[in-house]
Amino acid sequence: MPAIDKRVIKEYKGDDLFGWEWQRVVGIKYNNNHSYDIDVKINIPSKDKNDKEDLVKVRVSSSCDSGKINKQICNHGFNIDIIEYKHLS
Repeated sequence: MPAIDKRVIKEYKGDDLFGWEWQRVVGIKYNNNHSYDIDVKINIPSKDKNDKEDLVKVRVSSSCDSGKINKQICNHGFNIDIIEYKHLS
């Protein structure tokens, strides 16, 4: 996910990191505008073996192009946004 890539780089700029890896989904919440808030634990490995663990909350909004969806509540296209980012270690 490019949004998480950019945020990890922003959080750890200057550190010697290898990127990030999904660990697990720890929570999913459905919102009334047809989007989901998903809490994901990620691992950020480093060359010095001092790996980091973070919690990222992303909002996944699917497209509202279905005729069965109330357009007054759901008026967005597909999008992924980071809502919250926490360092766990």
